[in-house]
Amino acid sequence: MSRIIIECGSGETCKNDKSIVRRMIDAIAKLDQGKHEIVYKWQLWLDPPVGSPPDLTQLDWLVFDYAYSYAEELGYQTTASVFDRAATKLLLGYPIPFVKIAARREFYPLIDLVPRGVPVLASAPDFSTGETLYSLWNVDVLYCIPQYPASRTLYETTFGGGLYRGISDHTDSVELWHEYRPLVYEKHLKLEDSTGYDAGAHAALPEAFGTILAKDGGEL
Repeated sequence: MSRIIIECGSGETCKNDKSIVRRMIDAIAKLDQGKHEIVYKWQLWLDPPVGSPPDLTQLDWLVFDYAYSYAEELGYQTTASVFDRAATKLLLGYPIPFVKIAARREFYPLIDLVPRGVPVLASAPDFSTGETLYSLWNVDVLYCIPQYPASRTLYETTFGGGLYRGISDHTDSVELWHEYRPLVYEKHLKLEDSTGYDAGAHAALPEAFGTILAKDGGEL
């Protein structure tokens, strides 16, 4: 059983519309065959992250609360990537499986805000950063090429066998999962009618996730 993290993004894909949130969650839930642990993950911030597109839609925190509650009704856990202190504090008010930190050095200090006993999962753009995250903060690491989209070849030449450990996948397919069957795998979700920054080529349709959920993976 692998942990499959369904990256639902900010407010871009869901448009802060609860009916779309529900469709996104349902699209994966109906494909679940009990072979993996599924975690829904969103993106939370108060101030737009440095370097993000100027018109990126912030996820309304009440919409996040709805997404959390609806997934919980279906038996699934929900968490978020956090990009500032306010978002970290908000997220820690929920029972969560982990806090996610994106692959940018300026976000790593947020790890210090997370109490002991709350797991942290951080993306790393290279092996050196991954080892630093593990040695200094003792967090679990996902290997990630932060470009949208990124090539499979770049993932493999940068991380090699480390991809069996964990992948935050920004390629235009789910081939990396099928090749490496990592212990933890994160991928953006989009629907057929999704638009916006989070619904580009790096995001996968539910059917692609279905090919993962139908197969066995690594052992957590």
